[in-house]
Amino acid sequence: LIAFAISTGRIQLFADGTDEIAARIGRGVIAQIDTGREAVDVGLRPDGAWVVHKEDSILSLVNPATDELVTTIPLEGPADEVEVGEGGVWIAGFGRVTPVDLESNELAKGVRVGAPYEPIEISVGEGAVWAIVNYDRLLRIDPETVEVKTIEGVGSPRDVAARAGSVWVLDEQAGIVRLDPETGSPIAKPIDTGVSTGDISIAAGVVWLGDEGSNTVTRIRPRTTDPPYGRAGV
Repeated sequence: LIAFAISTGRIQLFADGTDEIAARIGRGVIAQIDTGREAVDVGLRPDGAWVVHKEDSILSLVNPATDELVTTIPLEGPADEVEVGEGGVWIAGFGRVTPVDLESNELAKGVRVGAPYEPIEISVGEGAVWAIVNYDRLLRIDPETVEVKTIEGVGSPRDVAARAGSVWVLDEQAGIVRLDPETGSPIAKPIDTGVSTGDISIAAGVVWLGDEGSNTVTRIRPRTTDPPYGRAGV
């Protein structure tokens, strides 16, 4: 497994030595690449690692095979996130969600979804770009037309993950809400995990909810909304 970690002004390339390729390299940090100031997020594609830098308001593309900086793209403002999916690279921040033209390595036509000072979190998958703006509205953005639809019934969204045939939203008031990716409508009753803020991830068919406040990770089985749910302290 090859992975990236970000720190001020650079990214670090790691290998954990558990698969055939990484085992040849060994464990630990294998490269450090200067990319810009205040790197805040990384998105991985076959063409390399895309890194957003909040202080510099730039997007960088790094080739992990050569440990070289391939290109730098200026942004309109400080970005919050970069996500990969639906055939592209998406930048969220400064009030906009913007795709990257991968042929020219330039920003393509995006869409304004809020004020420049409002934070934006996105997840790309299941046929759309899902954006949480200012933690008070959830949007579904068509990746082809960049048309925006407001998802009703989610009043206080904190995080979103789109994968495994559904869209999972952590709502501060309602709990975890599972949505139909086509309509944005709830397809099951909300799950009350006792966690109001945190991060949702989906891997190997399992939904994981991390909560920094309680130092717990909650495991949710996607095929059911009934308890029990697994939880472990970290």
